[in-house]
Amino acid sequence: MRSRVHHFGDYQLDPAARELRCAGAFVALPPRAFECLAYLIEQRERAVGRDELIAAVWGKADVSDTLLAQTILRARRAVGDTGNEQHAIRTVPRFGYRWVMPTETLTNDTAPVAETTAPVAPATPVAAEPPAIAAPPRPRRIWPALAAVALIAATSLGIALWPSAAPPPAAAARANAQGAAIVLPVDVEEGPEWAWVRLGVMDFAASRLRARGRAVLPSETTLVLLARRDGTGDALRLAQDSGAPLVLAPRARLIDGRWQVRIDAHAGDAPLQRVEANAANVLDATRLALDQIVGPAHGEAAPDQRAERLQRAEAAMLADNVDAARREIAAIAAPDDDAELIYRRAQIDFRAGDYESLDRRLLPLLDRLDPAREPRLRGFVLNGLGSAAVRRNRMADAQRWYGEAVERLKPLNETRALGQAYTGLGITQAAQRQFDAALATFAQARVTLETAGDALGVARVDANLGIVDVERARYPEAIAALRRAAARFAAFGAVNEQLTTLIGLARAQLESLAPADAMQTADAFWSLAGRSASPPLRHQMAVVRADVLAHCGRLMEARALLGGLMKEIDPTAEADTLARAQAVLARLAFADGDTVEALRLTSAAIETLPGEQFERELAELRRLRLRALLLLERADEARALVVEFTQWAEANGNPSARIYAQLAAAELAWHAGRRDEARAAYEKVLSDAEAANIPIDLAAVVQSYGGALLEAGDRAAAAPVIARVARWADADYGCSMLQVWSYWAQGDERGWQEALEKARRLAGERPIPTALAEPPRPLSSP
Repeated sequence: MRSRVHHFGDYQLDPAARELRCAGAFVALPPRAFECLAYLIEQRERAVGRDELIAAVWGKADVSDTLLAQTILRARRAVGDTGNEQHAIRTVPRFGYRWVMPTETLTNDTAPVAETTAPVAPATPVAAEPPAIAAPPRPRRIWPALAAVALIAATSLGIALWPSAAPPPAAAARANAQGAAIVLPVDVEEGPEWAWVRLGVMDFAASRLRARGRAVLPSETTLVLLARRDGTGDALRLAQDSGAPLVLAPRARLIDGRWQVRIDAHAGDAPLQRVEANAANVLDATRLALDQIVGPAHGEAAPDQRAERLQRAEAAMLADNVDAARREIAAIAAPDDDAELIYRRAQIDFRAGDYESLDRRLLPLLDRLDPAREPRLRGFVLNGLGSAAVRRNRMADAQRWYGEAVERLKPLNETRALGQAYTGLGITQAAQRQFDAALATFAQARVTLETAGDALGVARVDANLGIVDVERARYPEAIAALRRAAARFAAFGAVNEQLTTLIGLARAQLESLAPADAMQTADAFWSLAGRSASPPLRHQMAVVRADVLAHCGRLMEARALLGGLMKEIDPTAEADTLARAQAVLARLAFADGDTVEALRLTSAAIETLPGEQFERELAELRRLRLRALLLLERADEARALVVEFTQWAEANGNPSARIYAQLAAAELAWHAGRRDEARAAYEKVLSDAEAANIPIDLAAVVQSYGGALLEAGDRAAAAPVIARVARWADADYGCSMLQVWSYWAQGDERGWQEALEKARRLAGERPIPTALAEPPRPLSSP
């Protein structure tokens, strides 16, 4: 794999390996200080604002100036810099920091040191004495992660800054046929008090065009597409390369107390159209310039001071400056019950992750808004409530909010907000396993977002459709859909969405027993990890990558990766990710023979993972716990566990949970010597696993049942059972080792030799059991 290493002075910084070295010696650095250092180096062509740096490293806005200063001081000291000298990290007054030390970035063709995956638990029954065979770990449910990504657009739910009629359906259809226009950030060179014009006027112009029936790329999507680059020329090229039929490049200058706004309109191969307007207010000058491009709108009021404040707040939101957005809203003189401002404050709460405050604002507001008289604002409020409910895994509440949002927004033809409502509703339906309804809803979302010109929203829908296919075990369709969505996110530069989609793709590939493909996908998302400003997302990637590495037999890397993760993760804010990491560590401990540690880790993970979201992971953990108890001869606890496991699986209705509960019951009966009962249970769960057609579940059942039969010496009965997973023996180590054992038990030296060669290619660090590495003895009878 190719990794980028930054060289400066005597130092080398490897973001992928998370290592800083000086003259070859390792330099210890706290995680946040390392991330600050790496981010500043990678953005060294420009100054990085304080708020941007905080978002990139901490992933939240409520970080004190003191903590940031202390972190920067540690980063400076690590590279021999000080606050006075500033030969590496320069303070930009009233803004942020910039990396100024001469730096060269080289590419190595070596894998990062700390990359790793998770281990694999033995799959043969606990009672079996022949060599244990490693089975793949159960993949976690990936829906919650993709659900969050699918709603990224909901951080700006889009209430207009002034009353305006929605475009009629015919106008929207024409706009869709023409494609979505792009409004670029404004070229403005005035004082710092006018910095908001760059994004605020861009959003103002896009909103005005949208109100006049033109499909326009949402402002946040434009920034994603441009990767927040400065320089109009570069931005123009990127926008034109996207295929947009119309690109508007505005420029604003303050001349003798009046604003001059010039807009260059680039429409395909047509000649450049340049328009210009002057006014005392920058928004009014922009409105007048737009009138010359698309024609004046009858009855459209000139923007007032309130509109400017709201646009300033929107600019701050687009720049991820939550505190500045709050200040702009607070500066508007209005009654406490101003509905629009209440909604705006709730938007800011959502961006800050304060969902409790959002509820406190929006629930009373919802009671005030009459569905007949104020359907538009009510629809926006319902979208906001639904978004917050999804983030807290309150899917039933979210489904109710989004369902009504669709009812309110559909007659108004508010296409973008309606597309978000459909997307959210589809997520809640899929999360509750209402797959047929979800597919129909996502189809509506896709059509609506296409009409709105929201190409990034369409890509999010496609990613969610891929996840639905994963949940329905339609792996070829899921893998194709997720690959397409990841490619579209990459084209937009939507890193977080791309990463989360690649996580889903890796899990789909593991579930379909294609670990080599999953490893390629994990390499792809891990190489991009440094570009994500979300530490929680990077931690999720680490857990999934650990799983994939272990499937490929790279166990030392898996342990190293998880060891580093456990030092960084916030156990309160990232409880689910911590539990999944503990699940992987539990499987590693069990594979290493540390049964007591495996029990401890399974207990911790089971207590933390929410049952309504991670049924399959919890089922695999319960089965692993049973096997550990049987090895420790704690039979009473094992029997109690199987009773509880069976009741739990029947209650939640998840097909995979049922399969694992049945498998645990069969293994308990086998261990207790009740072989007839165990065989009947095995036959039933084998039939159910084949009907479910989930490769990784079927492999777990066959490895357990086939191993039990081989351990009992029943080669004739074992052979047809083991044959059910022979198709995956070329790719999956557990299935491959089962073939080795089967041929060895039958005395088939030629078959054993061929199977052993395959297993050795797949083993990685997993040892081939000594007994199975020796040629089998020929048998005179089956």
